[in-house]
Amino acid sequence: MPRMKDITDALKDVVFCYSKEDKQGFVKKPQCSCYVKGRKDCKASYERERFLYEYEKLTKQGFSRAEIIQKFEDYYKDRESFWFKNNVKL
Repeated sequence: MPRMKDITDALKDVVFCYSKEDKQGFVKKPQCSCYVKGRKDCKASYERERFLYEYEKLTKQGFSRAEIIQKFEDYYKDRESFWFKNNVKL
């Protein structure tokens, strides 16, 4: 069983990154573009928060998950995405 020091040592060089190309998650600090730029809140994290806010609002209005995701896919069709295109699938 790992000791707490081993876990702490393993985590000191990683950060949770929303801007990963293969889904959000923990990566080594140099691999996260937001971290490298010195940002804790980046466009990817803002995009994620907006998605969660809008998703909840549309759910309360009776839209299905598929309908909500389709609305976002239409929105991001010709726009740059920092989080949605890498993390949300039907």
